Amino acid sequence: MGIVGLALTMAVATLYLRAASSAEAPHGRAVVIAILALSSGSIAAVLSRLRTRASRMVVTNTVVLSVLLIQIPSLARYLELAPLHLDDWALVVLTSALAAGGAAIAAIVGGTAKPRERLLRPVQHVANHGPARSSGRGVLTEDPVRK
Repeated sequence: MGIVGLALTMAVATLYLRAASSAEAPHGRAVVIAILALSSGSIAAVLSRLRTRASRMVVTNTVVLSVLLIQIPSLARYLELAPLHLDDWALVVLTSALAAGGAAIAAIVGGTAKPRERLLRPVQHVANHGPARSSGRGVLTEDPVRK
């Protein structure tokens, strides 16, 4: 995941400089906030796989509120931001999609893609006692379900 964070940091810096080169700091800030909000939402969506209601709510609220706060002129002015143009949103969405793809690849390569399944499988078979599971303290106990 470290390489994803580094790539995202470089993308944020590059796109901020691109947006701020027009001597419009509020526009640059809006681009950075949009990238960070949408990227964090997309990475959370990939890693949580949106399995729970809470994860779906967090991701949806992050994206929707960020877009509203940036695109509604009165709210954007209050936050010292500038509404983004269509080309800026295209770059934000592309950057967020790349971050989510990088997180997915990192989860697969790093072996964190399905941690729940790894935790629930039997650790070893104990002679004449059937499957055993770890109690979390390094001690093997009998599986009460399979007795």
